[in-house]
Amino acid sequence: MPAYFIEAGDPILRIGDTELLIYPNIPGTVLSTAEHAVDPGLCLRAGELLSRIHRMRLPRRPFVAAGETALWDTTVDVPWARLIRALRRRAGSRLTAVDAALLTHWSEAYAAVLPRLSRRVSVGHGDLAPRNVIVHEQGDAIIDWEHAGLTEPWTELAVLALDWSSDPGGQVRGPAFLAAVHGYVRNGSVGPPDADALVGRAGRLLAWSLYNAQLALRDTTGPHLQRVETTVQLLHVQAESMVELTEWFIQAS
Repeated sequence: MPAYFIEAGDPILRIGDTELLIYPNIPGTVLSTAEHAVDPGLCLRAGELLSRIHRMRLPRRPFVAAGETALWDTTVDVPWARLIRALRRRAGSRLTAVDAALLTHWSEAYAAVLPRLSRRVSVGHGDLAPRNVIVHEQGDAIIDWEHAGLTEPWTELAVLALDWSSDPGGQVRGPAFLAAVHGYVRNGSVGPPDADALVGRAGRLLAWSLYNAQLALRDTTGPHLQRVETTVQLLHVQAESMVELTEWFIQAS
């Protein structure tokens, strides 16, 4: 769903120091609820939508010129144990040394697969979660393109499959996960499937955790600490189900 052009082909509306994108109003249903997110039929459609985005001939040059990369930086050098101790002391975090060990484990795993995953690049949406898809009479509208840019396609698929197939407690529903991957593959995929993309998804969660942890140390009243703790829980769930997730990913591919 494109934004309106304000003037001279520029979609950005500037009001003082604020920059805005203005989109048409679309009557429909935003797929942001838990019951929508784990529906295999909708997950199948989500996978198809992502495949269509990846196969679009979108220019990469603007993103490359801006210095953008397809994946998130490794967090292997982050002192997670020290960071969590600081969060406990200064922000009242409930995270423990067990969580620090988990973050270290995922950081090392992500650093190991990053060189290989980085070889494949396409332009993606960046946040194709249920909250950013509107179902209306004419079909599906994808909104919130502010994170669009270079991506590793199979990693974005892993992120989508887990986002759409997880219940409110973070547990992954197998039929929904399989449907999301199958929808992507049957509509045409970019390159051969790679189950290491699941580790790439953990890399995204690590980057999000680090970003919010740094903010939580500066602002203990904001939502940042809760975001860190929620994300760490997702990493625990993924670690516990990694064997099954890998089997599903390969099976559906």
